[in-house]
Amino acid sequence: MRILFGLAMLAAVLGLWLLSRKGFGPLKRKLGAAALSLLLAVGAAGYLRLALNSEISALQDSETFYYASQADAAGRFIREKLAGTDIVLIADPGYRDDLRLPGFREAFCRAVGHDNVELAPLETSNPELPLYETMKSDDFDRLQQKFPEADVFVSLVGLPSDAMRMKMIRQGGPGKKPALLLIGLGEVPRRQLAEAIRSGRVAGAITLRTEQIDSDRLAPRNPEEAFALRYRLITPENVAGAL
Repeated sequence: MRILFGLAMLAAVLGLWLLSRKGFGPLKRKLGAAALSLLLAVGAAGYLRLALNSEISALQDSETFYYASQADAAGRFIREKLAGTDIVLIADPGYRDDLRLPGFREAFCRAVGHDNVELAPLETSNPELPLYETMKSDDFDRLQQKFPEADVFVSLVGLPSDAMRMKMIRQGGPGKKPALLLIGLGEVPRRQLAEAIRSGRVAGAITLRTEQIDSDRLAPRNPEEAFALRYRLITPENVAGAL
């Protein structure tokens, strides 16, 4: 539609220009001026559209980079603290429609040092409703059973309100497998989560900073700098007062 509109405008300009070439006296000048005005208007509209599209594209790229900076931080944490060699990313069932996830997974694999990383959707009993409304501890337990060899589960959807009933949390602890890392908190009560992190039953959680965030600031090209502007990694060492 936009292409057809542009072609129509160009045709109108060309038509006015041709008429001005054939006109006489005042009519020729008026048609020429009209053609020039229309040409300038088309040019200005095109420039504004390009500028707007460029700004939107820059903002989208920035948000994607901010999002991927969490993958970089999570991957480095797992490599340095958990030594995970078989990792499962727990995702929303609609993850294939999330255009950020391919770049997220790529950044995660680069940071963790290998690509033995599986993306697995969390299936619930009622897929028609938003995941955060329906996910339960049993859903996470069923997903865990599908990957008995996993060293680390990374939840991209947070945890459910009854998270403390999850097998990997009940049986978790420092040095035990599988470890659980969160990117986003979900519906789990914060006090319970803080205790689970303090005790090592949850290895850590990435969440937004509590300080005011400048949402208009474009992401630095360094993932560690981008992460520091928006997020923080909560671990047993710094969980006190963090949630």
